[in-house]
Amino acid sequence: MPPGDIVAGVQRPIAPRVAGMAGRNVEEPVLFTGGVALVSGMPAALEGVFKKTVRVAANPQFTGALGAALLAASSPA
Repeated sequence: MPPGDIVAGVQRPIAPRVAGMAGRNVEEPVLFTGGVALVSGMPAALEGVFKKTVRVAANPQFTGALGAALLAASSPA
């Protein structure tokens, strides 16, 4: 089998699990963050489940760390 078909076969069952964690009332715009957003084909797999356009954040692998840093910077000492 072509490698792309194998990857798609792995992504197909992952996308509904991610959608389940997101909840039922997902509204657009859908912004995909985290390192998995960099995996080719994963945004498309989520679009298939959500039936909505899924955009990937700029530098998605850093969004969690940036959010934590912003929270830490705004917390009183």
